Amino acid sequence: MPPEEQRLRLPSPDRLSNLPIHLIDDILSRLSFRDVVRTSTLSVDWQYTCRRFPEVKFDQTVWETQGDLASPTIGFIPILDCFFMFHIGTTLKVTLDIASLKYEPKELVLEEKYGFDNIFSSIPALEYFSWDHFEVDIGSTEFIPTRLPSVLNCLKRLFISWITLGEFFELSFALCMIRSSPNLEEIEIQGCILNDGNYFESVPQEVVDEIPASFSDITFNNLRTVKFYDVLLEEGEMQLIKVLLANSPALVKLEIKPSQMETDKSLKVLAEITKFQQTSSKAEVVYLVD
Repeated sequence: MPPEEQRLRLPSPDRLSNLPIHLIDDILSRLSFRDVVRTSTLSVDWQYTCRRFPEVKFDQTVWETQGDLASPTIGFIPILDCFFMFHIGTTLKVTLDIASLKYEPKELVLEEKYGFDNIFSSIPALEYFSWDHFEVDIGSTEFIPTRLPSVLNCLKRLFISWITLGEFFELSFALCMIRSSPNLEEIEIQGCILNDGNYFESVPQEVVDEIPASFSDITFNNLRTVKFYDVLLEEGEMQLIKVLLANSPALVKLEIKPSQMETDKSLKVLAEITKFQQTSSKAEVVYLVD
């Protein structure tokens, strides 16, 4: 190019940076999180883009390493914790895409530094939470709090599956999540179908007795539907059902499908449930038996 043309040539305008923020976010939402982070090297204006991005998708490419491809969840909790710690603004949506966890149980080790209570406090806008105890084992955690440090005011739907409520740790987990979510609209708990009543650590009687008092300051004004499937309806489960009936003035339906049990015992359990106090005049108790 002649020297004269070089001198007359102007730098190309940065059209992308001048786009409205919502359009930039829409473009970035179509990229992997790794590529979103890379945009921070484009210019000074893009330096903090990944930190304020409202919607992010994590998949195993974020933490998968060549050294240990057999365990894609290595570093999973530290990465989430770091992201929320340095994030700027409101996080509207976080998607976790871990395909390998769909079919194979994995162990999610929550150390004290990265406890699940800290993770939840970082995502106060969470609206739907699904937890499968078969796929993700948090048994290495030594302590489950009575409630999370931060209330999940936005949580509307809670789904917990493959849980054994006769186990002290797992019942504590379920109670903690429910106590920490006063605006729930739907709760569904699916028990472990392999549960035979033999527990690693049974729920102490004093814990069962304290369940009603631990909910005494909570009213679930938005709770409409509660479902318990494949549960043995032992004391801890019965106390939880009793509390939800008593503290849910807008409840429309309580659906219970117990694990296989003798007919006489099943009828006695049903008779006991029908005697529980119900705050909602519209609440319907549906008892499903095979």
